[in-house]
Amino acid sequence: MFQNRVGFSETIRKVFSLVRLQGRSSASKALILISNEAEQHANAVDARNGSFSDSLSGFAVPFLIVLLMATSVPLGSAATPARKPVTQSKAAPVRRPTTARPATVKKSGSVNPTTAKKPVSSPKTSAQAPNPNAFMAYFNTGKQAFEAGRYGEAEASLKKSLAAGLQVMPPQHPNIGIIYNLLGLAQMKLNNYPAATASFKQAVTIYGLRGDSPDRNRFLINEYLMLGQMAMYDGRFQEAHHHYQTALPLAEKLGDAAQLKEIQQVLGDIARIDQGPDYFNQASQTVTRWSHPEQPINVYIADGADFSDWRPGNKALAQSVFAEWQQAMGTRLRFEFVEDPQAADIQVSWMNVPTVDSAEGRLTSQSELRHGVCETQAMNQTLIKDDIRIAIHNTDGTAFSDNVLYNTLLHETTHAIGLIHGHSPNPGDALYPNNRYEDGRRKHLTARDIATAHKLYDTPAQVTNPAGIHLVRFNQFVDLKMKASKAYNGGDYTAALNQFQQALSLYAQDADSRFWTAMSAWKLKQYEAAVPHFMAAATQPGQYQGEALRMAGSSIILSGQQDDQSGNASLAEGKYRQAQLLLTQRSPQTPLKPEEAKAIQETLGWLNQRLAMRSVIQWTNSTSASDGASTASADSGKKKKRGWFSALFEPSVGTNRVPVQMMMPGHMMGY
Repeated sequence: MFQNRVGFSETIRKVFSLVRLQGRSSASKALILISNEAEQHANAVDARNGSFSDSLSGFAVPFLIVLLMATSVPLGSAATPARKPVTQSKAAPVRRPTTARPATVKKSGSVNPTTAKKPVSSPKTSAQAPNPNAFMAYFNTGKQAFEAGRYGEAEASLKKSLAAGLQVMPPQHPNIGIIYNLLGLAQMKLNNYPAATASFKQAVTIYGLRGDSPDRNRFLINEYLMLGQMAMYDGRFQEAHHHYQTALPLAEKLGDAAQLKEIQQVLGDIARIDQGPDYFNQASQTVTRWSHPEQPINVYIADGADFSDWRPGNKALAQSVFAEWQQAMGTRLRFEFVEDPQAADIQVSWMNVPTVDSAEGRLTSQSELRHGVCETQAMNQTLIKDDIRIAIHNTDGTAFSDNVLYNTLLHETTHAIGLIHGHSPNPGDALYPNNRYEDGRRKHLTARDIATAHKLYDTPAQVTNPAGIHLVRFNQFVDLKMKASKAYNGGDYTAALNQFQQALSLYAQDADSRFWTAMSAWKLKQYEAAVPHFMAAATQPGQYQGEALRMAGSSIILSGQQDDQSGNASLAEGKYRQAQLLLTQRSPQTPLKPEEAKAIQETLGWLNQRLAMRSVIQWTNSTSASDGASTASADSGKKKKRGWFSALFEPSVGTNRVPVQMMMPGHMMGY
């Protein structure tokens, strides 16, 4: 038909002549012949002319079809009669409508062929002929339905387009490949992965026959990425690796740095995939969980009516996520929904758009977007409170579907039950950290998710939530302890003492709160009130046992000094002997650090020396005289250290501030 660009131009003139002189129908038939011959020519030329042939068969012919469609009558409308041809067309004949059958002979008699009416071709009979315009009409309808999100309608129209196209084009024609591509996308949106995989593979087969060109390579990369994504989501990781590995050299040839980086990242993800029965080691570096399964975990789900596109059904969606975990964990976890956020252990609320998880505070890649966030508070390996926030919109303002919201809720709830220190390396698991392989399907807990959670609750924890205390009560205790710690560090010892005492009324077994209650009273010089708290802390396992014992003895001594200064010498002497007995008897039974043991021995030495005196009054006077001499000596320029009496009874430097870890900062985990 044509061998070069001159011949191609001549062909275009012939087509438009046919449109002008013989009508659209004849021109359409001729155009199909041109397309077929162009296809045969493209397959026959050598590599040097391959790109030109590709441009003819892969671009020019579809372009001519589009031009023809632009002047064609829409399907279903009355066709304009074609003009009578001036000269007979020399184009090869095309398939014609099937000839009507001759009249049949009835059994009761015969029909005279000369008088029998000739059958009239009905519109239905004429429609059986291949319509060169039909495949484009169906394709455009399918494309419009796909863009509107009507994927079922799009699939039906594209299947009709494919059937019509195969009647007028060879199966390896590029247009057939384009139809298969869009058909596969529609089937993928319908979650019909087997059908989508078959469609994409057909498109790959067709375009794989084309000559090497950027357009052909770009098309193939797209198909391989779709095939790889579906394989990844279904857990067929070896197959996914094959598809991405096949796309890699094509991307290198195109020189598309962004696409090349994406493919390399996915190949890296596949290399890190773990096929084990669980991902406990990756997601739970320490055992942190809810304790006491006999007590329900109260869940509050906030209303999000202040956000546009928030749907009332979102609350039911969140409840169904907790129900899925409830079913998976059996009696190990029990959730109850409450209407009071103050009574909740887990709160679920909503945010407008995803947060950005980036050191720069700005979005540098889509993988840094967090569709949801779970902030947790934990103490002594026990979860205390979870705050889950879920984005309603994407960054472009479009509302997330129910499936995307469900998947995000499922991910964050998995953090909330205790898997707070990591993620799963497998894309199919609920705790996979990236939405790269999300395709709109609703996720559910995998066997690995469930096995990991059960392993978390099977592993013994060193410390658990105190028995018999409801989690809401425990949360109140934690809040009071945090407020008291901040007040103490800020120098407001009165507020600290009040709040530590309230915390102890909720949980009297907490040794840390007991010790800092005593320290708050000591700072206010309420030594007698501090003694029982110091003694209780000294008998409870904890980091302050030795210091609590030493400070109990010091508080008794200082209380005795207050009595002595008020003139009650006998009461003061009794307290000194009480301190001596306490330190002597309790020291061997109490775990002491070396510096604590040394300080207690010095205190006992001081007590033994002072109690050996005949009169407490004499001891007091001698102490006052000694202090005065020391002051005079210092004033004369001689250096003298601070009196060892006061330094010995003061707390250690490490107890000047409540440690930061008692503030219990939350762990932040995001999708």
